[in-house]
Amino acid sequence: MQCKKAQVAETTTWVVATVIIIFILVVSVYASSGLSKAVKSVNSRDSAAFLKEKNADLLLKQSLFGFLKTKNPEGKIIYLDILEKNQITDEEKNLAKIVFTNINSNGNAIAISINKIQSLLTEKKLSAIGNKRSETIKINANSEIKIIVQN
Repeated sequence: MQCKKAQVAETTTWVVATVIIIFILVVSVYASSGLSKAVKSVNSRDSAAFLKEKNADLLLKQSLFGFLKTKNPEGKIIYLDILEKNQITDEEKNLAKIVFTNINSNGNAIAISINKIQSLLTEKKLSAIGNKRSETIKINANSEIKIIVQN
């Protein structure tokens, strides 16, 4: 008789433990499915910005940041100079030509644009056809700088 009482107690313990484990699993599956629905809805709204960043030309972006952080011949950071004057000086254009033609040295057409005013950095001109890559950085609310490379 005593053996049966021990079996009943042990079985009851295992049944209660199994119910608790199943409850925890159901709650976690429900929570993860709700979380995945929330994440999917966020990604669908921001997919254009996400895809734009995913397809960005990292080398071009880094070289543009590097150029903007460089000091001009007067000792002023180029970014601050452009921010102040809303234009690029001839010395800064020459530096941009050196920076961007060294990185994209395979005969590409390269232009730098500040507030939609383009300056060619290479002898080869931009055309309507061809593969263009560009990176844009907003300087302030009213102005931006853009580097354009065309094969």
